[in-house]
Amino acid sequence: MSDTDIMQQKPDVAVLAAVPAIGRWQFGIRHLLGLMTYVAVMLGIATWQGPETLMVTLELGLALLSHLGAFERLQSGRTQMVLVGIAWVIYIVSLCTPCTTGPFSIFGFQAAWMYFLGVARILRTDSEFQVFGFPWIISVDTSNILQAILPLLIWRLSRGRGRVFSTISCLAMVGPWTTLVMVGDLYVAYYIWCVSFMLLVIAVPVNRATLIGMFCLAILLVGIFRIFGNAP
Repeated sequence: MSDTDIMQQKPDVAVLAAVPAIGRWQFGIRHLLGLMTYVAVMLGIATWQGPETLMVTLELGLALLSHLGAFERLQSGRTQMVLVGIAWVIYIVSLCTPCTTGPFSIFGFQAAWMYFLGVARILRTDSEFQVFGFPWIISVDTSNILQAILPLLIWRLSRGRGRVFSTISCLAMVGPWTTLVMVGDLYVAYYIWCVSFMLLVIAVPVNRATLIGMFCLAILLVGIFRIFGNAP
């Protein structure tokens, strides 16, 4: 066979499909070991600080996977915008469902309004928890605002932008994740609320600085909850 025939010969499509794309994330043995280690850390923290920490450690694990590129295929194009849209719809659903149990149920939109009022309450109190809990209140309020305007992020992503919006959202969503550590008897709206953030952190890439900031903020908030009590 001449060199010309070799150059004109079409490559086997099946062979090309089997060749992994360069730079595409693939699950390997080191990722399996890392996953097993992280699960062990999650369970260790849950044993040490209580099962309420499982929500924040699970969500931080997703942020870590996003940083490592595990969701790379979902973080571009129409798929990314669809995921962000679903996250927004789920957030709206969480506002219309109860987040507490008992004779006086509080719905998600009422809880969100109470958090907004919590900023003014902190400024008028001398309580140590209220003062040191200010980062938590601000992160919850910020996450609610940004989650409510996720259609704006979809518009920004469609134009190849939205990095700042995504970074602030990832940092702010740590507040909702840690809320269960302080209030352990939350109802369905809280978990739906967290699922909306879960989808968002899957849909947007998380860089190293953002990931470190999320872990540091989680440690700070859980420490505040454990030191200054279980009630705002």
